Amino acid sequence: MAISNAMFAMLFTGVVLSYTLLSITTVGGSYLRYDRDTQTTSEPDSTTGWIDNEKDEIDEAHKLSDANLTKTLDTILGKADMRIRPNAHGPPVTVKTNIRIVAGFSTVAATMDYSLMVFIRQRWNDPRLGYEGMPGSSLSVSPNLASKIWVPDMFFINEKDGKLHQLTVKNEALRIYPNGDVLLSMRLSLRLACNMDLRKYPMDVQLCHLTMESYGYRTKDMKMKWTAKDPVEIDDEIEIAEFKDPAVRTVEFNKIYTTGNFSALRAYFLLRRIYDYHVVQTFIPTAFYVIISWLSFWINPEAAPARVALGITTVLTVTSQGTGVRNGLPRVADRKSVV
Repeated sequence: MAISNAMFAMLFTGVVLSYTLLSITTVGGSYLRYDRDTQTTSEPDSTTGWIDNEKDEIDEAHKLSDANLTKTLDTILGKADMRIRPNAHGPPVTVKTNIRIVAGFSTVAATMDYSLMVFIRQRWNDPRLGYEGMPGSSLSVSPNLASKIWVPDMFFINEKDGKLHQLTVKNEALRIYPNGDVLLSMRLSLRLACNMDLRKYPMDVQLCHLTMESYGYRTKDMKMKWTAKDPVEIDDEIEIAEFKDPAVRTVEFNKIYTTGNFSALRAYFLLRRIYDYHVVQTFIPTAFYVIISWLSFWINPEAAPARVALGITTVLTVTSQGTGVRNGLPRVADRKSVV
């Protein structure tokens, strides 16, 4: 009986201990789950607040940066006088020029000219436009500011017609560097005169040029130079139907007038005409017509109308074809390969 009571007491004690441990585990688990839930629900709120604060700081920084840029522009434009060149009483301004040809080399032999579409880039230094900034950085501004600063008075000597593209906006770009360097870029379409030698047309080789010069500033005020690297670039996508890929050569020289010496730049383009078109459309048909005219030698001499008709038809055909070719050429006395 004593043993049974002892065993009952031990069994009862074990049940109580097991229930107690189970209760503690349940309470702790619920507490841990609550803690995780609380952490999960509170964390996004703190993250959202951090993002909002960061955006506010970025907006404030942008506003401050914009204000500084506006102040910088006002300062440098206040120092610049577009009426006077940089270093007015010092050495001449050096204007480095580069051009990139994106379309053109379509020639009109009758009017002796050719067309180009180019990017003209000019770079010079104006100490009055210097400002504090990171070396190598630049300030891209509206090209309308070009009317408020000094710019080179470059023009094209052999230009017949031209325009500055303005679709959809004026195709100009203006950059100002901390050291006072200014970069001006523009896109132009030009029709330029080219004195052609057509005595060997259509097996001719033409040497055309593009010449730029200062209009009013003499060499003591402004010097024009080609850039050291790639002064004339030709876009790889250009396909010239009438000529082979042109060879390019650049020179720098001074033009002498009664009003003084002026700095000038010139780019030569050596154009070798592709005459395959004329061989197929002119030479071979003409030879064929001449061979046909020989058939009259095998016609019965008594069939005079047939022989006369064949000869006259051949002459008229060759004459009409020659007239069509000459309509595309200037009226000069020089003999050509096609008459």
